[in-house]
Order: sequence, then structure tokens, then C-alpha cells
Amino acid sequence: MARRVYSIRLSIAPAFLTYPLRLPEGAAQVLFANSINLLPSTFCAYINGQTLQLHVLDKRVPVVKELEMLEFKIASIFGMNLNEANQYEAL
Repeated sequence: MARRVYSIRLSIAPAFLTYPLRLPEGAAQVLFANSINLLPSTFCAYINGQTLQLHVLDKRVPVVKELEMLEFKIASIFGMNLNEANQYEAL
């Protein structure tokens, strides 16, 4: 990662993104936010209710798809089923 940031030849496009959370407030959101920090080139900067602000090193990378998959996995750990309406249902 450091090589990519400091290399003149490699381009990056850092940005802050807003991601609407489908997980309920509490432990599931905290685990999700902390797990985001483990993904390459992402950092969870702020959670405000059902919205997450994160910093990405390159906004051209399809980060949202990765976040959706991670959120689905976290929901399954907590026995929740995420539906289309940004709500949750207990399994």
C-alpha cells in the first residue's frame, strides 16, 4: 500500500464516500465498521445513525460491492436477513 501511495507512476483517487447502512445500530454496526478497516485501502471514518462515512484510497475501485457483501456476512453472523428497504429481519 505504501508503495502505491508514494509511487509517482501509480495513480490514486482518494475520496470520502457515504454508505447507507442496512444493519441496525449496535454491535452489528460496530463489527461492520471495524471490519471495513481491515479491507485494503479503506477506513471507516464516522458512523451517524444509518449512514457510514469512509475514506477510500481509490474511488474508482468498486468498494460499494465489497461493502454490501461484508454487510451481508455480518448480518448473517447476527442472525439477521437484510432486505431491500434498508431494514433487517431476525432469522
